[in-house]
Amino acid sequence: MSVYNQANQGAAIANPLTMPNGAPSPADEQGRYTAAAVIGGQPTVPQGDGGCSLPQVDAADFDGVGGNEGLWILTREPTPPASLVEEMKAELLSLGISVANMLDVSQEGCSYEGYDIKAVCSTLDDGLLVEQAGRTAAQKQAGAPEQAGPPDADTKDTRAAAAKDAFATVDKSGDGKVSMPEAKKALEAAFPKLGKYVAKAFLASDDDGSFYLDREEYEAVHGCLASFAAVDTSADGKVSAMEAKAALAAEFAAVTIPTTFFLTSDADGDFYLSLPELVGLRQSVAAYADADKSGDGKVSMPEAKKLLVARFPRRANTVAEFFLAADETKDFYLSLVEFSSLMRTFASFTKADRSGDGKVSLPEAKKAVANDFGEGPLKKLTALFMEYDGKGGDFYLQPKEYYALHKALAA
Repeated sequence: MSVYNQANQGAAIANPLTMPNGAPSPADEQGRYTAAAVIGGQPTVPQGDGGCSLPQVDAADFDGVGGNEGLWILTREPTPPASLVEEMKAELLSLGISVANMLDVSQEGCSYEGYDIKAVCSTLDDGLLVEQAGRTAAQKQAGAPEQAGPPDADTKDTRAAAAKDAFATVDKSGDGKVSMPEAKKALEAAFPKLGKYVAKAFLASDDDGSFYLDREEYEAVHGCLASFAAVDTSADGKVSAMEAKAALAAEFAAVTIPTTFFLTSDADGDFYLSLPELVGLRQSVAAYADADKSGDGKVSMPEAKKLLVARFPRRANTVAEFFLAADETKDFYLSLVEFSSLMRTFASFTKADRSGDGKVSLPEAKKAVANDFGEGPLKKLTALFMEYDGKGGDFYLQPKEYYALHKALAA
């Protein structure tokens, strides 16, 4: 949950946050912060509760990245106890920061589609219920020989049990946490072919930035690596299109996944999927399966609209235009490839259109493109922007125009 200054607009914050002036934040029994506050500048405007707030920022100037742009209280839980919010407000007020204009921002139904929240390991082990006969994922990675007798099923449950056992082994002090060097050593020993992913997975799961993982965090990292290893049946530390297709077909039997679709997730063009690429691929297929409520293997406009409006309720008026732009076959249905392109571009447009006017300016497009594709395309972006600005040259990109630009950059 975030609570923000009434004079300003809310924004998603993904960086570690602390109380102003080093004030302590409430912690749980494991020593992790349960809430944090962040303010976008120096409060100077007196308010009726005795504190001061930030100067008001016009909606057109708000970019959500700092500079007198709001006050937030953030909590681990989407719906925190009222007592926790009140405790944070009292702490802020004691520091001279007004809480008089703060509003509750409901997180109900939020999926945060398009935002990189623990993008490395947050979702992989939720699915991929692949059963591998013989060796467990960790044993395969370590090069252990085939087992004699009945095979052990390598499923989500067995991986979860293995993760619990692994944490107990690594946490030699019994204090309920493991350091980065300890975790790195243990995980690289368990998954020697996946060592290049360990540090990134660790940092993505280290919620409080302490460089320690508690049991739950460590088990998430272990389970994620084990899931990747389970899909990597050749145990070479990378996933081919056929390996990924076999795993996803088992989980999403109703979805037809063309082999060419894997190329859209192969960001570095090496014809293999890395851990982040496999996570992104599975997210795309899972979203498609979720949208296809009729189970006919394709997504209609009503199905796509229902999913998109649920995830982006303020963008309901742009769904139809995006759908028609993505429907390249003009059959009023979206294939998996078309739907995935729609989801990526729709999420990008939502982030780009900070002013909320349903169109994207050149400065907004530059920020979005840099986020999606890096700094490289920025050199030619102005020329591309003018090329795709086809609606009378109004210096804005409408949804259809933005879709065409984004797809050209992604090609």
